Amino acid sequence: MDGEAYTKGLKYEFFIRRALKSKQDFSKGADVSYMRNLINTENGMDLSRLVGSHEKQLEKIRKFMDKALDKYLKLKLTAEERLILERLKEELTYSFDSEALMAIVNEGLEATQRFKEH
Repeated sequence: MDGEAYTKGLKYEFFIRRALKSKQDFSKGADVSYMRNLINTENGMDLSRLVGSHEKQLEKIRKFMDKALDKYLKLKLTAEERLILERLKEELTYSFDSEALMAIVNEGLEATQRFKEH
């Protein structure tokens, strides 16, 4: 299961990195370990000593994703891109597990594809 958690974590990292236009940066949430740890916790691993409770991890990721969405919304977007990203920001408020967060990440990556660094 950790392989799947890593893959999802990588997508999460790319979502954050694209928004920040930066490389891997743990302090800004751009690291695979955040999502991987959340997923592993949801799958029964006790990581509370290392990374805190599930709720603490979830809140930290939501804050990083919220900041990333704010960064995206400052870009010159098409009307469709703006609508999608504003909706995703709203959905983030009601996301309480990794599956919901990953749905936002996946749709966000698709909506911001043209900002991908080559």
